[in-house]
Amino acid sequence: MLPDSKEVHKITSNDLLENYGNIKDYSRTVDDFKRLIIKLGYYEESEPITMSIDTLTNAGLTLTVKNHTNNRYNFGVPYSLERLDNDWEKVKQIKDNCGFIMIGYTLKEKEEHKEEINWKYCYGKLPKGQYRITKDFTHIIGENEFGFEFGKKHYASAEFSIK
Repeated sequence: MLPDSKEVHKITSNDLLENYGNIKDYSRTVDDFKRLIIKLGYYEESEPITMSIDTLTNAGLTLTVKNHTNNRYNFGVPYSLERLDNDWEKVKQIKDNCGFIMIGYTLKEKEEHKEEINWKYCYGKLPKGQYRITKDFTHIIGENEFGFEFGKKHYASAEFSIK
């Protein structure tokens, strides 16, 4: 049954493949499974912004950022990487001159944004382990002739494993 519906619909494996890709891909991590049930409409997010990982290698990933609100948020390219070793610890950069371009993007109401992140230059290939990537998003509360007015900052993370 579909959410909020009493109707029953038959779905073929071809329908699933066409609309959601290979269902087995959603069984790799909790974030992957959460992404599937969100797409199917069976899960409501309590967080205003969530991130999930679409593709992953030890040198980078494709990230999906989803705004679940009717608010707009400002965000940029910067991110942080942490590795779980009893506690979350920042991953050390292999280069001293790593930096991010400082450009601002707007994540509109209910919008989804895909982003490719390649950390090979700054972090090298990540060894096996449990990691998380974190980005910050700032609530846009208004606009004036000089630009945006900003409110509270929100952090979103997605965990992943390198095997």
